[in-house]
Amino acid sequence: MKGQIYLIIAIIVITIMVTLKTSIDTTKLLESKRHLESSLEREQFQNIKEEIYNTVSFSANQSQNINTNVDNFVKYARVKLRARTYDLNGLMVQTIYPTVTSGVDTRINVSVLNFLGKEMRTLNLSFSYAPSANKTFSSLSDESVLDTNFTFNTVSDTNYTLTVFYSTPNTATTEVISIPVNVGKSNYILFTDIDMKGNVEEIRDKYIDVFRLS
Repeated sequence: MKGQIYLIIAIIVITIMVTLKTSIDTTKLLESKRHLESSLEREQFQNIKEEIYNTVSFSANQSQNINTNVDNFVKYARVKLRARTYDLNGLMVQTIYPTVTSGVDTRINVSVLNFLGKEMRTLNLSFSYAPSANKTFSSLSDESVLDTNFTFNTVSDTNYTLTVFYSTPNTATTEVISIPVNVGKSNYILFTDIDMKGNVEEIRDKYIDVFRLS
C-alpha cells in the first residue's frame, strides 16, 4: 500500500515538474518572440526614416517635385504598414526656397502634410521675417496637404524661424523650426514628427534635415 502511495506521489511530482518546465519554456519562447518582433519593428521604423531621406536626395535635381514625392512616399508607407496592422502617423513640414540673391525678395514655400490619423482643426504658420508673416488655416483632414508661401529679403546669411501651431480634437501643439538662409544658395528643410505603432511597441522620433540644393 505504501509503495502505491509513493508511486502516486512520484507521478504527481514528475507531472508538476514537467508542467513547470513546459510553462517556463513557453514563457521564454514568448519573450524571444516579443524581442524579435520588437527588433523587426525598430528596423522597419528606421527603414522608413531612411527612405524619406533617400526620396529627398533622389529628387534634389528636380526640386519642384520634392514635396510631392515625399508626401506620396509617406502615404504609400502608411498603406503598406496597415497591411501588417501597423499605424504610421505624424506631421511633416517641408520648406524650400530657390537660390537667394542679396537684397532681392525671395519666396519660400511651406508645405504641411497632416498624417496624424485625425483632423487638424486649426493650423497657424508664423514666419519670423516679419510680424505680418502669419497665416491661419482650418479643417485639414488626415493625409491632406497645405501649401503656402512667404517672402523674405536679406543681404547676408541668417536664420529665420517657422513656428507651427496646430490643434486636433484632443491636442494643441507648437513646433519651432529653424530655417537657415544662405546668400547664393538654395535650401530644403524637412521637419518630421513620426510615430509608428506596431504589434509590440510604439516608436516615435522628431527631427530636422537640411539639404543644400545649390
